[in-house]
Amino acid sequence: MEQRDLWDGFYRANGRAWRGSSRIPDPLEGMGDALDLGCGNGKTVSTLLDLGYRVTGADFSETAVDMCRENFGDSAAFVACDILDLPFPDGSFDYVTAVHVLEHIGDPDMGRAASEIRRVLRPGGYAFVRSFTPSDMRSGTRSGEGIRYVHRN
Repeated sequence: MEQRDLWDGFYRANGRAWRGSSRIPDPLEGMGDALDLGCGNGKTVSTLLDLGYRVTGADFSETAVDMCRENFGDSAAFVACDILDLPFPDGSFDYVTAVHVLEHIGDPDMGRAASEIRRVLRPGGYAFVRSFTPSDMRSGTRSGEGIRYVHRN
């Protein structure tokens, strides 16, 4: 089964899987356009909106994007797309967040994902990445649902 299908199934089964808000830096004091990659159910989108950013959430799960559109209405834009081929022009965003997204990208595609993040950032923009490492207590213990996890340093 494809990763996208597994994630769609995850969101259909769990709805709003992650609650609360994300703790992320605010390098631009809420000024500018932000892209939240792997927006999932919108936890980081919510934080970016609260900080004052104009927000676009992106996820390759159509189910997650549909849920976000329903939950956030017109307060943010949402796009179903792949982090390896972002549908945004060069230099579209001042701030890009990828919170617990890159651990789902296989090693052969990591350079391409980083290039896409850099491409859509405006000159002087900021990227924030949070990802699991091998020292995370969950490293090596993920169940067999088939969703890819790569714990990296």
